[in-house]
Amino acid sequence: MSLVGRYAALASAAVQQRMAYRNAFLLSVVSQLLVALSLIYLWQAVYAGRPALSGFTWPELKTYLLLTFFTNVVIGWHSEMAVVGRILDGSVAIDLLKPLDFQAARLVEILGVALFEGAVMLLVLAVLALALGGIEFPPDLTTLGLALLSFGLGALI
Repeated sequence: MSLVGRYAALASAAVQQRMAYRNAFLLSVVSQLLVALSLIYLWQAVYAGRPALSGFTWPELKTYLLLTFFTNVVIGWHSEMAVVGRILDGSVAIDLLKPLDFQAARLVEILGVALFEGAVMLLVLAVLALALGGIEFPPDLTTLGLALLSFGLGALI
């Protein structure tokens, strides 16, 4: 099996492991959605009757809240806890004996899960954004490109 095939198999196994407990995954999605709704309704109450606060309008802040929520889901604690769990249960010793780079293998596993969970949460947030009246998009393609670049670099860190 080629090196790329090995890493692809690792990413696939990580997604399958995350989906092994479907009810836990669905509960996680619902709980994350409730957190997002709580924050949105809290800030909506703060903005009630005000056109802007500190130079930010409600549509801008709503977009910011949804984007930070999405970023937290994709780049959140799961990636840190995956390595911590391996250290705590001792499986890191076996990982270090495998003929794969430890850091690259963990990166591929985390990216596989992040892509899967990101796609699911993107769907959920799209429905939520539509229900809340949409979001504001960047004023130009340069800003959008820099935002995507920043998100990608943040994910790698």
